[in-house]
Order: sequence, then C-alpha cells, then structure tokens
Amino acid sequence: MRETQGWGEERGSAVALLAVTLAATLTMGALVVDGGRAFVTRCQLQNVADAAALAAVSYLPEDPAGADRVARELVELNAVGPVSLWVEISEDRHRISLGLETSLPMTLAAGLGIATARVTVGARAEVGAVSGLRGAQPFGILEADFTFGELYTIKTGAGDGSQGNFGAIALGGTGAQVYEQNIRSGYQGWLRLGDVIPSEPGNMSGPTRRGLSYRLAADPGATFDCFRPGSPRLLYLPLLEPIQRPGRCDMKIVGFAAFFLEGVNGDRVLGRFLRYVTYDSVELGGPDYGLRGARLVRWKEDVQR
Repeated sequence: MRETQGWGEERGSAVALLAVTLAATLTMGALVVDGGRAFVTRCQLQNVADAAALAAVSYLPEDPAGADRVARELVELNAVGPVSLWVEISEDRHRISLGLETSLPMTLAAGLGIATARVTVGARAEVGAVSGLRGAQPFGILEADFTFGELYTIKTGAGDGSQGNFGAIALGGTGAQVYEQNIRSGYQGWLRLGDVIPSEPGNMSGPTRRGLSYRLAADPGATFDCFRPGSPRLLYLPLLEPIQRPGRCDMKIVGFAAFFLEGVNGDRVLGRFLRYVTYDSVELGGPDYGLRGARLVRWKEDVQR
C-alpha cells in the first residue's frame, strides 16, 4: 500500500513538473515568436513614421495643411496593416510630430491570455534656415535681396570684378588647385554663420571652367524646375559682407543660400536663386535666405494620444 501511494506521489510530481515545463516553454516561445514579430513591426512602423515626418516637414512653415496631408498619405501608402495616426504641427510651424499605433494579434502568447499587443511609435522632424554646412562651393555672393527663380551672376568675369575680386573664395587653402577641387567636390570642412573667410583674387577662369564643366556633365538633363536631390547642379554658397579692400581680403559669412547652376558664359558663372530643403549634415538657426535643413528630433514625451 505504501508503494502504491509513493508511485502516485511521484506521478503527481511528474505531472506538475511537466505543466511547469510546458508553461515555461510556451512563455519562451511567445517571447521569441510574438516578441520577435512585435519588434519587427515596431521597426517597420518607426521607419514609416521617420520617413513621413521628414517628407512632411519640408512643406513648413509655408504650408502646414500640405505637411499634414503628405504625412497622412505616406503613412497610408507605406504602413503594413491598419494603423491609427495623429499629426501635430508646432505653433511656429517649424516642427511636425506624429504617432502611429497598431494592434498586433498574438499567436503563442494567446495561450497565456495575451490576445493582442499594442505597438506604438512616434517621430518628430524640424526645419530651419541653415547656419552651418559642409560641401559649399568656393563662390561668395554678396548679401542682397534675391528673388527666387531669377538668374544671377555667381562669379563675374574679367573686367567685371571688384577690387581684384571676381567672386571666388579660398576654402581650406589658397591657389588654383584647391579652388578647382572645391568646385568639383565641395569644400569638405564646415562653414558657419559669422566665420571670416578670405577671397581668392584673380579671374581663375581655367579652374572655374574645368570644375563647373565637371558638375554640368554629371547631371546634363537637370533643369531649374526638375532636378534630383543632391544634384551636382545644386550649389550651396555663403552670403558675405561687402568687400572692404582690394586684393585678398577677409569677408564675414552672414547667411547661406542655394543656387541652381545654369552654366558658364565666358568667365561668368550663372545660377538661379532657389528655395531648397536639404537633409545633409547642416546646422540650423540662421537667417532665412531660402536654404533650409530638415532633420529628425527625438523627444521624450509620451507619443500616445
């Protein structure tokens, strides 16, 4: 009789151990399977939110309705499955925030009483006038009231210069070789609002034509009304205070602007003044001359609504 009771106790312990093992296995499986699906879903939604915020913020501050519309359209086009969405635009119209939420049905976790999991992400982007950038071309434009779409002389030709200067600037060194390389590839150092940079006196006609021919040939079909982001026809230029003395002289950066390179006429470089939003590495907070930067901003507030 004692032997029978002992067998029953051992069998009961085995059943309890089996139940614990199954529960642990189910829990681990739920973590791997359902947790993995939730992680992947969250990453996908975050990518959608980031892309929508960056695309929409380029409409600010002029067109908040357009920013809201673009954000919603991009989420609808790219989100996998149904999502709820909220969009907010700051009072100064320089930031857009959005949140996405979806309900993800569970598989193994359903056996533990968890039928669904809520996945929530948020993104915020801001836009502002550029106060610092990399990749500028070695042409300095004197500060003026420019009109968007108008054609301007970026660099003057022989006989049109001012006190020996024709619009060229020395970035990262002086001389024709450095100047031409900066035309081709853009100056790789940072330029910032308030920096003082030297002019590059002389007409520099040969290096100018060679450098700009390289850029024109890299995107020959581009036009002012239709060019790809990052086109070599796009020029980032510092706006400078007027020249104070003849020959090589220092000039202060008072802003940044973008021009579309139309071509070279003799020794003159021609470009159209444009409004442009860049996603390159830029610093924000300068006076607005039409060249703006957009970037994602992480924030700590709860994204739920």
